[in-house]
Amino acid sequence: MHSVEVEGYGAFTDAVVYPLKERGVCAVVGDNRDDGCSDSNGAGKTTLVMAAMWALTGNSDLRIEGGAGKTLTKTDVVNDYAKTARVRLEGAANGVPFWVERRVSRTKLLGLRYGVGDEERTLADSRLTQAAMDADLGASVAARISFHGQHTVGQLLDANDGALKAALGELVDADTWREAKDLSRKRVAAARKRATALGADASARADYVRRIEQRLHSATAASNDWTARVERNLSRLASEEAGAADALAHSLGAVVVAADALKAASARWDAEEANAAAEAEAASAFLDPRADDDEEETGRRSEFEVDEAAMASRAAALEEDAERARGHARELQGAEAAARAVAAQAHRAVGQYAGSSGADAAAA
Repeated sequence: MHSVEVEGYGAFTDAVVYPLKERGVCAVVGDNRDDGCSDSNGAGKTTLVMAAMWALTGNSDLRIEGGAGKTLTKTDVVNDYAKTARVRLEGAANGVPFWVERRVSRTKLLGLRYGVGDEERTLADSRLTQAAMDADLGASVAARISFHGQHTVGQLLDANDGALKAALGELVDADTWREAKDLSRKRVAAARKRATALGADASARADYVRRIEQRLHSATAASNDWTARVERNLSRLASEEAGAADALAHSLGAVVVAADALKAASARWDAEEANAAAEAEAASAFLDPRADDDEEETGRRSEFEVDEAAMASRAAALEEDAERARGHARELQGAEAAARAVAAQAHRAVGQYAGSSGADAAAA
């Protein structure tokens, strides 16, 4: 709305124009000078605010008197000091300027005119003009949605279902209302059906997630147990490998000692054998037939026989020592072979176990 002009309307005797364009929210106050006890009551505040509605529809807001509601009549809107009442409203609908002017006496409608843009569209009959205004400007609808009197501001909030439907029916065509209601019902049913399907799908997915989580928990526990077993077995095999390596080192040391003892015994044997050969050569010289003295020969033979017995005894002792050294060497060689076999087996076991645990971990 751009402006409202009133003349002989309500409390306004002379023509008065109230500009409204781009003024935002306006607060209207009044002063009833005809009745000093009434303050602002009856000053015409509501009549002025509802003047635009009266110009568009010919009706005022609902007034409550004696417990009943009624609208202002033509006699009520005409000022006591005037013969007629006139209201002119100027504004724009959807960006197109319009104007409406309504004039009444105390008994009848004297004139109803309106125009849109630069064209006046007043018809010959006031009822046809009002219908054209409703079609071009949505006058009746605007009166329902834009003008709320002080006694009807909460009317729709307190209305029952029938009154609410009747009010909506005045704004929307009945067929359109039914179609919208049927469409909303179908959409609500489809939304509920989809919500049910989505709920079932969400429940199924939640169950699947729970099962996957349980399987993951079991797999994690099994993996941790397998890892612990692998670590224990690797530790045990490493300990066995270290023990086998120590045994091998000890056996190798014993073999070295035995080899040295064998070499020493062999050297002693060679020395004894050389001594025995020398003594044998000396004995052969004594037994030569060229000797002249039989008594001297007999003495030498006795001495040789004594030395030969001692040599045989010493040879037997050396042979026993050599045999014991060889036996000890054989035992040490066997121990060395056994230690090497244990070490090789430990190496293979560690390699196989490590390989199998790696493969299992990769498969997991």
